[in-house]
Amino acid sequence: MDSDLQLMLVTVGVAAIAVFIIDYFANLLAFGNRFINAIASAVVLMVALAGALYLRGLPIEPEVGGLAAAGAIMFVIGWIGNMIAFSGRFTNALVTALLFALAYGALGYFFLNPHASIPV
Repeated sequence: MDSDLQLMLVTVGVAAIAVFIIDYFANLLAFGNRFINAIASAVVLMVALAGALYLRGLPIEPEVGGLAAAGAIMFVIGWIGNMIAFSGRFTNALVTALLFALAYGALGYFFLNPHASIPV
């Protein structure tokens, strides 16, 4: 296996685990309806990312646009995950993490890999 592909797969796996934990925590906070749950997931992700920036000693202000974009992406994926599986907190977080891994992996493979071509 190519080392770049292996690194991408590990990155996707770690990111999916992080999304699962974030979405599960957001499900514990707000499991009343699908829309509020997706908003809670996005907010928890943005707080976690801002906290990571702060702990690394990096300024948060220049990254507000990136935080907002990450929150928007998490909201969309969380909302789709909520629409597919809203029966339980664990199942919902698992489906959201799987959707995120698929989207993140596909984007990373097709747009960051110079040798890949998008099948038409």
